[in-house]
Amino acid sequence: MRYICILQVRTNSTRLPGKCFLPVADMALFELCARRCMNDFAEFWVATSDSKTDDLLEFHCNKKGLRCFRGDENNVVKRFADLCSQRNINDEDVVIRLTADNPVVDHFFLENMRNVWENHNLSYLSGQPADIKKMKWPYGLSAEFFYAKFLYQANNAVIDRYSTEHVTPYMKETTKEYVSMSDFMKFDFDINYNCSVDTLNDYLEISDIFKNKNWDTPYMELIKEIQK
Repeated sequence: MRYICILQVRTNSTRLPGKCFLPVADMALFELCARRCMNDFAEFWVATSDSKTDDLLEFHCNKKGLRCFRGDENNVVKRFADLCSQRNINDEDVVIRLTADNPVVDHFFLENMRNVWENHNLSYLSGQPADIKKMKWPYGLSAEFFYAKFLYQANNAVIDRYSTEHVTPYMKETTKEYVSMSDFMKFDFDINYNCSVDTLNDYLEISDIFKNKNWDTPYMELIKEIQK
């Protein structure tokens, strides 16, 4: 069984355009997300669009030694499926979906998820729970594990634009499964905080968290800092 990590990113994000290039911990936000999540059990790719707006992003990837795949601008399911097909990812191989606005996620968290995935008979595993407020889970501490066969099925199905953009809704509906890391691990402190970057205020808060931390500070230490 192979694993492939795919970091979904684009330059022209709707609410905060160009946020992938905003500096955090002395590097672009998307590069920080990539560096923190690279691990020794999965090959790692940045997946962006084939739009000219992402030419600079590809250039930056090449300059920094990050493998970059460019595909369909609006149909991200197809982008993921085309990349996996090109890499000869088989049905029973595992895709890990990441987004370039969640810089707290790191390889320690992904390794925890992999252990859960391999020790339970799952079809889908989310980093964060569906009812995030009830579980007091930090918003943005998330990744998604699923079998490549469900990605290929989604790519061959007729699905709405929301599903093509967010990749996994069709899979969750098909598998009827939503298992999250909150079913297997609990925080020993009370927290309900946004650690994703969606707005300028989010960026300022995350930037402040990393100001006095190394870029590779483990996710649990960052979350404890956020709670203060």
